[in-house]
Amino acid sequence: MLNHLKATFIGLTLVAVVQLSALGQACMCPEEISCKPCSGGYTSLTLRYNGTGAATVFIKDGLKILLDASLSPLEQFTISGSRNNEKFADRTIPVLIDGLPNTMLGPRCDDVKVGLTYGAFTVIAAQSIGGSVVCCSALPPDRVPPQISNVPPDMTVSVSNACSATVEWDPPLVIDNCAVQSLTSNHLSGDSFALGRTTVTYTATDEAGLTTTASFNIYVVDNTNPVFQDGPAQDVHAVANESCSAIVSWVEPRVSDNCAILLKQSHKPNTAFPVGKTLVIYKATDASGNTSTFSFNVIVQDKSLALMNCPPDIYLTTDEDSFVNASWVAPTASRICEEVTLRSTHKPGDQFSTGTTVVEYTATTSSGRHTSCEFNVVVTLEQKLLEVSKLLTPDGDGMNDDWFIHNIENYRDNQVLIFDRWGGVIFQASRYDNESIVWRGTNKSGGAVPTGTYFYTITASDGARRIHTAGAVELVR
Repeated sequence: MLNHLKATFIGLTLVAVVQLSALGQACMCPEEISCKPCSGGYTSLTLRYNGTGAATVFIKDGLKILLDASLSPLEQFTISGSRNNEKFADRTIPVLIDGLPNTMLGPRCDDVKVGLTYGAFTVIAAQSIGGSVVCCSALPPDRVPPQISNVPPDMTVSVSNACSATVEWDPPLVIDNCAVQSLTSNHLSGDSFALGRTTVTYTATDEAGLTTTASFNIYVVDNTNPVFQDGPAQDVHAVANESCSAIVSWVEPRVSDNCAILLKQSHKPNTAFPVGKTLVIYKATDASGNTSTFSFNVIVQDKSLALMNCPPDIYLTTDEDSFVNASWVAPTASRICEEVTLRSTHKPGDQFSTGTTVVEYTATTSSGRHTSCEFNVVVTLEQKLLEVSKLLTPDGDGMNDDWFIHNIENYRDNQVLIFDRWGGVIFQASRYDNESIVWRGTNKSGGAVPTGTYFYTITASDGARRIHTAGAVELVR
């Protein structure tokens, strides 16, 4: 007959009760009037398996297999002799667990005793020839406390929409050399656990009053940060009064979280803020230390800051591609609330090259606020007209040997074309400079052209101006 561990729940206490065979109970001996000493040998033995995990138990005497079954911890079973008179066939009865030898039992009265443990098995009851229940042996007091196994490991549970968590687990197993009286716990599987660490402790007690405890921890963790809603979507601006401050108000943000929140803020609405930029920070912290922040700037401006008498654009001319001095009256800056520093990119009397130069003045307050104004200094070259020589005599006497174009050097971007009287181009040049690039009365092939009238077109530019001129030149040889 196989017997099992039964568990029942009573309030917050888990009680484990071991049901034992009616043939007799180890460590709970039957009354002497219901048992007799072993006589003539055993005809049956009732054993309890004390292993910590399920295993296959194989027992065989000389005639047949007495047991071949998978047993759970604390499971009980009875084996009977295989002879006609129910005696066991062999002098020794080997017991194997998962195919490996564990212990040896014997059929004689002196081989085993009721109440003692052999290998992984305790003899909890026996019957001898004649059908009498065998009494327990005289045993010393039980000094072995129960053993608790399969204790759950520490557990971590995360929550996102609550401040507690329901946690379930499989209760541990208890084994004792006699009998387990109770298994209690301060928490049950399926209980609700608050944030933080909770220690679950199991206490096992056997019939001798010996106890053993085992525990594990349950950590309930909140990984969800608080959430801010509403509040200013951008910086808040205000204008300073004569006291150089402004009373500033705003709609405060709302914050939510699955647990309790501690909210701190650096500033409150409807309070005075100084000129400049002030960072306002809201910080929310929940019970697990998760934090979120919400921030914006309060910017108070001193509208009194101004640049006055900023000069208009200045126009200058020069007859050379060089620098020219420019003068003006510098602007002034004023501020009610702070000191002002005035800086500029240029100063009156500075030199300026041809083209347009931007002059900027910047007024900066001690708090870093600034305003600026600007104007242009425009320098242009006086336009020099091209003076084209009307005569060319390339005879090598040093007079009019080259066709000279006065002021062409001021127009580096130029193109010169010479035509004969039929419109054919006999000379073409870019960047004509009267020296290395010059016309000496030759055609495209370098041959001398005859005496006659020739025609020209000149296109020139200095970037700001463009000139186009045309005319005739007499070539005399």
